[in-house]
Amino acid sequence: MTINTSVCARYRYADGWHIFDSEDLPGLYVASRDAEQAFNNVGQVIEGLFKLDHGIDIQIVPEVSVKEFLAAVAKDKMPSAEHPLILSDRRFQVMGAVA
Repeated sequence: MTINTSVCARYRYADGWHIFDSEDLPGLYVASRDAEQAFNNVGQVIEGLFKLDHGIDIQIVPEVSVKEFLAAVAKDKMPSAEHPLILSDRRFQVMGAVA
């Protein structure tokens, strides 16, 4: 059986941190002061959670490129701690096979 779905990761910027979490995938939480590093780590964390929770090896492909993500972050000036930035959610495509 082949898996082909996606996970919605919520992004926000607060107190100097780029943060991703997800209601679709409990346990997904990535935070970094570097936006590119945070974005790139989301796929690795999703892959790890699927392996730990379900014993499934999957491949994650972001539905937007890191370049598009960074442009969106740069376009919205980094906010103050009182007004965190919340961009639209980001989807990460899940592809794999189940034996």
